[in-house]
Amino acid sequence: MGAEVRARTEVVAVSRADGVGADIARNLQAIERLKADLAAGVAALYQGMYRNEDAAIEDALADVVASAFLLSQRLGISYASLDGAVLRRLRAMAEQGHEAEAWFGDCSTLMKYLQDGAG
Repeated sequence: MGAEVRARTEVVAVSRADGVGADIARNLQAIERLKADLAAGVAALYQGMYRNEDAAIEDALADVVASAFLLSQRLGISYASLDGAVLRRLRAMAEQGHEAEAWFGDCSTLMKYLQDGAG
């Protein structure tokens, strides 16, 4: 019989006068919530795709992107740094001939959109 393994984040805050323990606990709770939001967004995306509902797909994709940016901040990665990483990844995908680039030019189009100020 195999041992049951459960992964769980336990939040233990040390009470300090400067409130650092509470800040750490809040940050850990925020990270756990954002991870759940990210997973829920992906699930909603799959449901929207299955049902062929454009509005649901758009909302789910927006949730995933927003959750990823918010999670990056809680993990110590600035929005600007994440933007740069996305651009580097898109550039690499385009150079490696990813299907999205080879067939549709999507990587280059998205790079230009992001570099021009994204809206």
